[in-house]
Amino acid sequence: MSKKIVILTILIFIFNLCTAPNLSDKLKENHKKFAISEIKRWEWEKEFDRWKKDLGFKESSRDWTIYNEIGCIGTYQFQVATLEFLGYSGITFEKFKTNPEIFPAELQEEVLRALISYNERALKQFEQYIGQTIRGVLITQSGLLAAAHLGGIGGVKSFLINNKNPHDMFGTSVSDYLQKFQGYNI
Repeated sequence: MSKKIVILTILIFIFNLCTAPNLSDKLKENHKKFAISEIKRWEWEKEFDRWKKDLGFKESSRDWTIYNEIGCIGTYQFQVATLEFLGYSGITFEKFKTNPEIFPAELQEEVLRALISYNERALKQFEQYIGQTIRGVLITQSGLLAAAHLGGIGGVKSFLINNKNPHDMFGTSVSDYLQKFQGYNI
């Protein structure tokens, strides 16, 4: 458990013990709810950070300057079409290959969050599959997000509904990502 969570938990305990008698129960409850929501947010951020580090390692060994022969760039191996779709135009494979500074690590993190946000909304249509085991793979939110990163929403749909298992040109399949990234609490 992180120091912040421990400190916040202690503060909640002390607050509940030492609160002045004139502080309403409703205010006490609001403070408690706020503290609990902060703990949950910190826990989610910590877990998301672990998930994205593992995704970055799987995609590129966490090398933000890397590119591959099919035109994917950066830590998370974004396709230029994905960047354009998310509103990050002007970053081309050729420009990145010549000068990776046009797409620095901080911007790659921003793009990843934008892609995750988009994918979370798009994956809502598949929420009923979470918790089910399909062709030997437990379906989780974290696995779906990773699988969508690899194969797009269409790749996830192909696996869940059409009994297919799309893969990239290197042979990594949607089911590989569903399985590898299934154990994160995001």
